[in-house]
Amino acid sequence: MANWTDSKKIYDPIDYRTTQIDFIDTMTAEHPIFENYYDPANVEVHGKEGVYVGGQMSEDSPLMWADEFMFNKWPKSEDLEKKLPLVEYGLFGDRSSKDFGRMAFDEPDILKKHLDSKINIVYEKWKRTVGQVILHDLCNSDNYKTSAIKELDKDYFKIDTDNKKIAENQAKAVNIVAEIETTAYAMINYSKDFNKDEKEAVVKGLQDLTLIMDTSVNTFLNTYGYSQVFNAGYIDLKMKIGKVIITKTPNIKNDDLKPLPGHKITGKGTAKYTTGDPHIGDWRILLHDKNFYKINDVINVPRAEGVFLETAFYLSSLKNLIGKWYWAVQGCITFCNAAAWKCKTT
Repeated sequence: MANWTDSKKIYDPIDYRTTQIDFIDTMTAEHPIFENYYDPANVEVHGKEGVYVGGQMSEDSPLMWADEFMFNKWPKSEDLEKKLPLVEYGLFGDRSSKDFGRMAFDEPDILKKHLDSKINIVYEKWKRTVGQVILHDLCNSDNYKTSAIKELDKDYFKIDTDNKKIAENQAKAVNIVAEIETTAYAMINYSKDFNKDEKEAVVKGLQDLTLIMDTSVNTFLNTYGYSQVFNAGYIDLKMKIGKVIITKTPNIKNDDLKPLPGHKITGKGTAKYTTGDPHIGDWRILLHDKNFYKINDVINVPRAEGVFLETAFYLSSLKNLIGKWYWAVQGCITFCNAAAWKCKTT
């Protein structure tokens, strides 16, 4: 994760460089990864870091009936905090061949459509990039209890039409659904089995769980699992888990370049994973409390939910540059329950 440490650069006012355009609901992302974890209400921002505040169950609760409930007998609970690092995403922008100033006078209706199209492109690039960083963080063994990560065979989710393999794959499909469901039900009971901090945690219910599956897993389950039973609703995880996201999850080998935006690769092989890197693995399934990952804006320059038209900063006489700078505090909350399934890479 790329951390931003130059606080002076962050807090320098730059409103004078821009002409502001405000939009409503721009933070409601079409991209499910961003939408699922963006949570400004529960993340406090303090300078160059964020803090998520959670809590643990009270010990010896509930108190049974007594003549007097003295203050020294009240149950004790633990307040938990998780610091979130600051990430600089840089500038998301687009350059138009149109002179916005001239179009505003000559063709205002066309200008509006042109701006809407360009601004949509800027936000799509931004949300996609943020989503990739979130996935990268989620696929990090350092955020999970060791026993909560299950390793599967390299070709576990390989589609095979060989008649001899069909029955075997059907059994594998049912088995992985059962494993996920068993883990989900285990998370709705108090335990220390599914969080890195080994705190006694619990998920309120299945609707408070998020399940992320690689597209290959979804195809495998559709082919060998759901399509093979009379009533697929009995085993369809989408009917049980609160949020199910189907996306391409990372397949990180030992010699892969790091897929993090903001990392500059100056030469071949200068930013490779090394043996023992916690990201290495063919990540396929992630199951966790909806609070397991949090992201909040630090500065949405120049104002919240703003896209700007740039003029002076680039010393350009044409008003044709659209952009958005973006910083955020984000990261995994390791006292919340989480589990993952990885396939071997070799």
